Amino acid sequence: QLAKHHTDNAEAYQLYLKGQYEWKKFTQEDLQKGIDYYNQAIAKDPNYALAYAGLSSSYGVLGNSYLPPNETFPKAKAYATRALELDETLGEAHTVMGAVNLLYDWNWAEAEREFKRAQVLDPNDEGAYNLYGYFLNAMGRFDEAKVETKRAQELDPLAPMINTDVGVDSYYARQYDEAIAQIEKTINSDPHFFIAYLWLGQAYEQKKMHAEAIATFQKGIDQAERHPQLLASLAHAY
Repeated sequence: QLAKHHTDNAEAYQLYLKGQYEWKKFTQEDLQKGIDYYNQAIAKDPNYALAYAGLSSSYGVLGNSYLPPNETFPKAKAYATRALELDETLGEAHTVMGAVNLLYDWNWAEAEREFKRAQVLDPNDEGAYNLYGYFLNAMGRFDEAKVETKRAQELDPLAPMINTDVGVDSYYARQYDEAIAQIEKTINSDPHFFIAYLWLGQAYEQKKMHAEAIATFQKGIDQAERHPQLLASLAHAY
């Protein structure tokens, strides 16, 4: 695996790296930029499995946060399938397959199988651990979820999504004070990440701290983005 490289085309590789940089920002505009870069990489090397996996990840995030799932998750699944046709050992593609099964198809057994397969193939892929944590929370296995998300955090300690999800684990376990403390730290390090405001406000709501929840959702709208989930959450808090 150390000796393995996925393309001999230097331009395709540079375009892929640009795509990776953009999609991890998790905004709709940046995800679309990432998709454009991945498509350019594939134009340079049509057999570049990692670029197909990048497309799959991007459409998965779009479907989970911005666009209608029935428009985006089938694309995510198709691109992950293509990546695996080119390289069945690509852990990243198995991670996305797990996400599609979890978030769209609701095929729990297949989702867990894909996440575990991804972890075996690429033990350093933080996404495989983070998304497996999502699965475990959905199954009510909260202690196990914390272990997986913490492992993801160890692999990528600066990622705002993962740092938020450490707090989300506490939220699902109804440990709201822990959730608030963790997500506040995330916002302090990245004040433009809308998802952190979403979960922080919801944690305040669960504690009946409605004024704080309202202020948090409004701050997210003002400082991060005017996202539909933040607007809906603000309405719910009122």
